[in-house]
Amino acid sequence: MFEKKSATKSQEYAESIVNTVREPLITLDQDLRVITASRSFYDVFKVNHEETVGQLIYDLGNKQWDIPRLRELLETILPQKATFDDYEVEHDFLGIGRRVMLLNARRIPNPPEKLKVILLAIEDITKRRSLEESYLSLAAIVNTSVDGIIGETLQGDVVSWNDGAEKIYGYAQKEMQGQNISLLAPSGYKNEMLDQFKKLRAGEPIENHETKRVRKDGVVIDVSLTLSPIKDKAGKICGVSAIMHDITEHKKIKQMLLVSEYAESIINTVREPLIVLDQDLRVVTVSRSFYDFFKVKPEETIGQLIYDLGNKQWDIPKLRELLEDVLPQKTAFDNYEVEHDFATIGRRTMLLNARQIDRVLGKERIILLAIEDITKRKEVEAGLEKTRKELAVIKKTADEASEFAESVINTVREPLISLDQDLRVVTVSRSFYDFFKVMPEETVGQLIYDLGNKQWDIPKLRELLETILPQKAAFDNYEVEHVFSTIGRRVMLLNARQIRRGLGKEKIILLAIEDITQRKEIEAGL
Repeated sequence: MFEKKSATKSQEYAESIVNTVREPLITLDQDLRVITASRSFYDVFKVNHEETVGQLIYDLGNKQWDIPRLRELLETILPQKATFDDYEVEHDFLGIGRRVMLLNARRIPNPPEKLKVILLAIEDITKRRSLEESYLSLAAIVNTSVDGIIGETLQGDVVSWNDGAEKIYGYAQKEMQGQNISLLAPSGYKNEMLDQFKKLRAGEPIENHETKRVRKDGVVIDVSLTLSPIKDKAGKICGVSAIMHDITEHKKIKQMLLVSEYAESIINTVREPLIVLDQDLRVVTVSRSFYDFFKVKPEETIGQLIYDLGNKQWDIPKLRELLEDVLPQKTAFDNYEVEHDFATIGRRTMLLNARQIDRVLGKERIILLAIEDITKRKEVEAGLEKTRKELAVIKKTADEASEFAESVINTVREPLISLDQDLRVVTVSRSFYDFFKVMPEETVGQLIYDLGNKQWDIPKLRELLETILPQKAAFDNYEVEHVFSTIGRRVMLLNARQIRRGLGKEKIILLAIEDITQRKEIEAGL
């Protein structure tokens, strides 16, 4: 009697333990029928007591537990071993979906019946396995990312360093492990880095911040940084995640595009027809004056082979000679005379000035072709002094002009002057110096009205620069007549443009001057 009571208490005690633990537990007899199951088993697998106890384990849940790997454990492995741990089983259950489980089994004696029972503990590791897979996937992404991804302490010591960071900075992971990130700060940028860590410790992220860093080889590069504070389980900030990519080439291209826009403004300011060709002699861009002079439209010009323009009107033997024979031997050619009959504008005598130049980081060679119509000058008299002077190279200032812009200025023949916002001279073409008989040292930096002992203090010029141009970004064919002490009375057509220079932070005035004195005299004599 005492033994039976003791056994009952022991069973109740055991069942209390079974129902207390969080893992699903189930006990089986020697025939693999369920003796008892924990509450957590019923909760997790959505079954009840009546359809579980006494059932063959393989029949549970409409035979959902008839799992080959479970059979292998219970019928093959466990009879050979009294215990087995962490036996992994993956299975699809009706109602709860796919589960990954670790099974721990024990064969234990059951003294009252003198039989051995099996205690089966089931640990659901589905979420853990999913997290592990996500972690491995994330680790693979980090390691293969072209962006630099760096883990740092709040003091800036490197704790992780991916392949992308190695490619950007040249340091291997083992070289940077434990090093302070300030190693990458160029001179003058360490205080910026300290300010960033101050913000990060306060929980403030830093997104898409453009700054500079220094590579292992000493080269300073432009980078874009995104810095985020890392928090532990308690929500306390414990580190920093840094994602960065090298934007050096992007910045160069952006700057070149801005300079290219500056050059395009010059192209559209000068009066001479200009055309830009690619290496295959196809048209890249054309000035407005080209369209106006040769009576053509953009849609029938851009992208066309130059010889096919205007129904093959430009298939001129001397032009072919210039582009295919002369220019490949020389990067520049001036005053190449061509005479031709055009269907739309008749016979023309032209002077061609050509340049081969690099465009956008030197990756492409293009040809800049300036066309000067000298037909009228030829008709009046062969010895007539040329009314146009070749435009000289405008010197680069503050690294804001490119070779492309300088080549444009060198190609055109009109006197050209650029002024800052205070109307002081920034740069002047050689043809300006030659035509107006002035020297650079008495010109650059001077107020335009003070040039030549105040010869340029012309009321109509003041009207253009101070009244008309502030209302309009561009002005063409503004006629001015004035007596200069060095060159006498002149009639001039002024073309003005307000344009942005360099990185777009400063507006300048580009002033092109065409001397039409002789043309006026000829017109008056007709």
